[in-house]
Amino acid sequence: MRILVVEDNPDILSSLIDYPGARGYIVDSARDGLSGLHKAVTEPFDLLILDIMLPGLDA
Repeated sequence: MRILVVEDNPDILSSLIDYPGARGYIVDSARDGLSGLHKAVTEPFDLLILDIMLPGLDA
């Protein structure tokens, strides 16, 4: 399973990457809305974890 985490807070991002990554999931990340949108539409993901207030573009 591939997961995309879009989060601008580095501490939260680290936690959201480490937990599923330690359980064998493939986790990719973005730190702003535009990068997250680009990855979400150009790469296949099974799950998106998305912060609602992001720099550049928010949900």
